[in-house]
Amino acid sequence: MRCVILQLKKTVGCLALMLLAWSVQAQDYDFFYKSAWLEAHFQGDSLYITKYVYEHGAEPTATPAGVRLQRSTKWLTEEDKQSLQDCLLTSGFLELSEDAYGVEASQRFYPYTIQVQWEERGKDKGGVRFRTKKVVYRSSPLAEPPPAAFSTLQECLLKIVNARD
Repeated sequence: MRCVILQLKKTVGCLALMLLAWSVQAQDYDFFYKSAWLEAHFQGDSLYITKYVYEHGAEPTATPAGVRLQRSTKWLTEEDKQSLQDCLLTSGFLELSEDAYGVEASQRFYPYTIQVQWEERGKDKGGVRFRTKKVVYRSSPLAEPPPAAFSTLQECLLKIVNARD
């Protein structure tokens, strides 16, 4: 009898893990990344990329003479989507306590933004609620490094952008 109970506990445990894995895989996340040179929107099966190509005149200056946009759309594989989700859930990004890091907004900086949006099913009486987590890192030589969770997710996003571009 003890053997049957142990086997039942193993089976129930496996079923619980399978259900947990299914519920996590069923979750859809939309990612948005923006820097001074790049915008990337990961939505569903698509990756929308906009690159800002700064053009300079004959004389070298700090201010560009113009900006040219390069837009493209790429397909995301199931592996890409699972990789992003795994990175999001293990990086600690969703647990970051603040919405902005780096130097003060009054100082000169280059902003790096990561925004994640997802649905929470069954949390409200209405059934579905959209949640958003947005974090901005204000880069400057005077700034502390970004939080590790931000850097980890940024690397994951850029790895897929660079592989698809």
